[in-house]
Amino acid sequence: MQIYRRDLTGVVLRPERELAGFAKVHLEVGGSRRVDVEVPARSFEFWDVRTDEWRCPTGRFELVAARSSADPGLTLSLQVDGDATDSADPPSGPALAASDADFAARLGRSIPAPRPTRPFDRDSTFAEIATTPAGRAFRAICWRATIAGTELSDADRPMVERNFAELPLRAAARFGDGKLSWRTIDLVLRLCNLGRR
Repeated sequence: MQIYRRDLTGVVLRPERELAGFAKVHLEVGGSRRVDVEVPARSFEFWDVRTDEWRCPTGRFELVAARSSADPGLTLSLQVDGDATDSADPPSGPALAASDADFAARLGRSIPAPRPTRPFDRDSTFAEIATTPAGRAFRAICWRATIAGTELSDADRPMVERNFAELPLRAAARFGDGKLSWRTIDLVLRLCNLGRR
C-alpha cells in the first residue's frame, strides 16, 4: 500500500504526486486487512532557499492511497495550516529552468563550478578513471568482482552498470568489505595520473 501526497496549495512547484508513506502487505486472493501508514509531517514541507529552512505550505492537500503511482485509489482531502504562503519556486513557473540564471534562482545560490576530473583522486568515479588504460583495466576487474555470482536481467543490467560507473572510488573502498584497500586505490590513481599534471 502506497500513500501519495498531492500539493494543491499553489505555493511551491512540485510533482503531481510524491510518495509520502508505504507499507508492505501480503494478502491471499480475495483477502482484506486494515493497514495503517504513517505520513510524516515533513512530507508536506519543502526546502525554502530564501530562508534556508524547511517550511510547510498553507492550503489544501490530498493523500491518495494506491497500489502504485499509476493506479490511484482512495483520496483524502485535508487543509494544512503551515507557515508558508509563497516560495522562490512557485507552481506558475516552468518545470525546468530555462537558463542558468533561472536555475541559480531556484537553487538559492550561484551554480557551483564542476569539479575537474583531472587529476584523479578518491572522489573520481569508475567512469572517469576508465578514460585511461589503467583505469579501464581496474574498472573491468572491479565490475567482474561486483557481479560475480549475480544474475542480472536484461532490464536491470543497464541500471546496475550505470550505478557502478558513477560510484566514486572512495565508496567502493568503504562498501567493499575490505576487499578493496586504500593502498590499492591510491596505486591505481597514481597509474591513472601518470604523465598528467
